[in-house]
Amino acid sequence: MKATHYSSTAIHLLGLLLLVLSAGANAQEDNFDNLFFDDPLDITSELPLNEEPLSDAAAYVTVITAEMIDAFGYRTIGELLSAQAGFYVSDDGPRSYIGVRGLASPGEFNSRILFMVNDQRLNDGALDAWLSSDAAPIDIRSIERIEIIRGPGASAYGANAWAGVLNVVTKSGRARGGLEIFASMDDHRRQVTSVAYGNRWRNGLELDASLRILRDDGPEAVFVPAFNTPQTNNGIAEELLSKNGETLLLTASWGDFNVQYGRADYTNNSPIAPFFSSFNDPDTRFDDDIAFAMIEWRRILRNGVDARIRVHEVSTGTDFYTPRTFPVNGFPVRIVAAGLVDTRTRTLEADISQTFGIHKLTAGLFRSDKSPMTSTTLVDDIVVDRPEESRSFDSVFLEDQIRLTKNSRAIIGMRVDKKTQARSVLNPRLAWIQELGKDLDLKLLIGSASRVPNWAEDSNAFARPASESTLIKEDIHTTEIQLASDSRGNEWHVSVYRYRFNNLITPLAALPGTGPRYANSPDDFSSYGIEFDRRFELRYVDLSANVSWSNSQNDTTKARALYAPRVMANLRLSNWRITPSLSAAVEARFRGSQLSYLRNRVGSALQVFASLRWQPPAVEGLSVDLRIRNATDRDVFDPVAPYHQTDTLRQPSRTIGIDLTWRL
Repeated sequence: MKATHYSSTAIHLLGLLLLVLSAGANAQEDNFDNLFFDDPLDITSELPLNEEPLSDAAAYVTVITAEMIDAFGYRTIGELLSAQAGFYVSDDGPRSYIGVRGLASPGEFNSRILFMVNDQRLNDGALDAWLSSDAAPIDIRSIERIEIIRGPGASAYGANAWAGVLNVVTKSGRARGGLEIFASMDDHRRQVTSVAYGNRWRNGLELDASLRILRDDGPEAVFVPAFNTPQTNNGIAEELLSKNGETLLLTASWGDFNVQYGRADYTNNSPIAPFFSSFNDPDTRFDDDIAFAMIEWRRILRNGVDARIRVHEVSTGTDFYTPRTFPVNGFPVRIVAAGLVDTRTRTLEADISQTFGIHKLTAGLFRSDKSPMTSTTLVDDIVVDRPEESRSFDSVFLEDQIRLTKNSRAIIGMRVDKKTQARSVLNPRLAWIQELGKDLDLKLLIGSASRVPNWAEDSNAFARPASESTLIKEDIHTTEIQLASDSRGNEWHVSVYRYRFNNLITPLAALPGTGPRYANSPDDFSSYGIEFDRRFELRYVDLSANVSWSNSQNDTTKARALYAPRVMANLRLSNWRITPSLSAAVEARFRGSQLSYLRNRVGSALQVFASLRWQPPAVEGLSVDLRIRNATDRDVFDPVAPYHQTDTLRQPSRTIGIDLTWRL
């Protein structure tokens, strides 16, 4: 059973319309400096592209540029995030789960972090999930930068901006500037090929297109200690950590219009028996598909009003196959359970912004419809369909940036969200920023956010109608103090925070034959910590480091929270010029110990990554990179979600690969 959502007539017609509009463009006034570079909080307007310091942003913002991605050879968004202060990633093969500041997510599918591509929301319509692994709908080599915003941003961005926001800004045709061909392979049988082209023509049309093909057979065998018995192949899963698929992305701009169209289709095999499936069964797999399209109009009117209207659609589908074998009257009986979840989300957004004296006001409307949401389950050739009614999500938001004095300002934001069959929720946020010196800023951030249960949580993974759900909304309350300096070539940042969580929606251990089940925690949780980030630009090398400590616990029992490490540290050296044609980059990551779902201790890990780049003078535009991942060759264990039959998974250790990039 294969999802075919991405072939829907509506989304392909929209994609065709966007390209036709672009192809027919005539000369227009240049409006490209602001392409995909705005949001209600004006955070992105304060990022390096406009030469404004990050310390002025009303949040702790980290920007990862294309140069950094290229230097360290990051392969996925999850791999990139694991090197950032406060973030940690657990991987079970087909899925990777992002944790941040003491709030981890195995089993929750990243639903508390908002994921955007050029400001278009890509969290799906069922789980509010997004894929941070190889199946992500964006080729990481097409990323111009990633804006990482920590803490609840729901007052500006709405649902899912609960623990953080990620906005991927892709390369424009001007930034790409021609044809780029990329090929990669490593000793774990992973092969990636991509081709991309970008250009900007005299008539103002700007276009970028990229296609990525992944063929990853994975290591020949993975050892899972939980299944170390003769009946389960002594815990060895063979040929079962593979990922294969394609990613396509088209972006275009002309005049006041920005458009994009993308799709991805991936198949992932799983070695760890999810949903109580049989271990080492070759039919266990997940098929993930996503298609998305957007058209945006933005103009600064004569009266100074900055107006924007955006229409977009996202279609997602997940097929899963979980075979199980169990004895009946002394004979093994094999049943293949299969499921399909299709979602389609259509959204209209509009916002305006204008400055009045010391005030800069921004107001906006948001309307989203999720229809249809259909789950299909197939067990022993018996098909059960559970179509869901359409659901709407409406929001209004208002923000005021107030210049109090020459050296201080306040930002007050408020958003009201209303979801079908749920009460309205209010998400406020307050920021006060004081300039202490030329390059030194002090910030106080206070905010809260509420998140209503998503469709899958409501229906306990399709086991019952959502109308029978007993779940209630969960809340987060935050206080944060930051001190930052943006002195060129010597930036540093310190952040001290405290989070309080109420009614957390948490996954429970699944019953045989079912998916995840969820419940509101009866106890409150809290997380507090400190993060330090510093960057240097030295004569022969760029150096950056970050250290973070957090303590997340149950406020009633004082028990340590699951999954979250207390100590993390990262050290990176890049642009290390050895000869005119030879350079190197080195990255070391330390992750402290964690607790698995069964409260087993998962040991700390130290991983070292190194890259050596050769740019042969005889071939213009060619780069050859030798990559070594996890050079320490340690066994690295990750905790996994509670609906698997194992508690942890040992990840493949040392990997050696080579990348070839040719820019024409």
